[in-house]
Amino acid sequence: VQPPKEQQKQASQQAQTTHTDSTHTHQSNEVISRESVVTNQQTVISPEDLNMSIHEGGDAVGLTLVIDSKLEQNKQISKTKLYSTLKATMMNTIGGDLRNAVRLPDGQNLNDWIVANTMCVVLSAETCWGRFKHFCTDPSCPCMTAGATEYHWKDEDKYLKPTALPAHRYCQLLLEWINNQVENPNLFPVEENSEYPDNFIAIVKNIYKRLFRLYAHLYHSHLQQIRESNATAQLNTSFKHFVYFVSEFNLVDDSDMAPMMKQINAIRHK
Repeated sequence: VQPPKEQQKQASQQAQTTHTDSTHTHQSNEVISRESVVTNQQTVISPEDLNMSIHEGGDAVGLTLVIDSKLEQNKQISKTKLYSTLKATMMNTIGGDLRNAVRLPDGQNLNDWIVANTMCVVLSAETCWGRFKHFCTDPSCPCMTAGATEYHWKDEDKYLKPTALPAHRYCQLLLEWINNQVENPNLFPVEENSEYPDNFIAIVKNIYKRLFRLYAHLYHSHLQQIRESNATAQLNTSFKHFVYFVSEFNLVDDSDMAPMMKQINAIRHK
């Protein structure tokens, strides 16, 4: 029989691990829930402030930049048969409705649609990170957190076990990891009539689950700085596109988006 203190210690350790990944990368213990997170006092945002920020513009502002510059420069997506359709659909959302823009057009192949939109979503997230990453420093963000949730990095190269990293490094590795998969034609085919791997949807789900963490960190740790830069609408546009798309095709479980579920539900039900 274990002493009461030892039992309490084990129970506390078990309670800390809130998720284990079961996708093709076999990740585990990446997500830690904590009672409190030490952050720079200037970046602490209340739940009420977070909820209000979602309504500060967003259905189109900043999306034009992503579509007209980065999307056109992307050699993979510019070669796809979906490029003109996707661009036209997204341009129709300027001042309009991202919720409808993500829906699968009649007669369109689902996997092709997911590939094209995923490339667009990733480019949008990269644009946001490129604009806001200077807010995220090792002193201000020594760990990758979103409120009371801490994320540890794991990959199949250097970090074979979940490892606590500064948020800036985590996000850098995250985007590199995503791009390595999105740019792999064996995983994300861009040629017509290409076959998709059997685990394609599992790969996509893992990408979106991890990409969410970048948004969650920006909102929880840097919203005030982003607001002072008059860039909230750009972040909101990108995040709303993410939310509408993953919700439309059930690509991320709500449990994996817990740090932002109140705001996500506000977007879904708007």
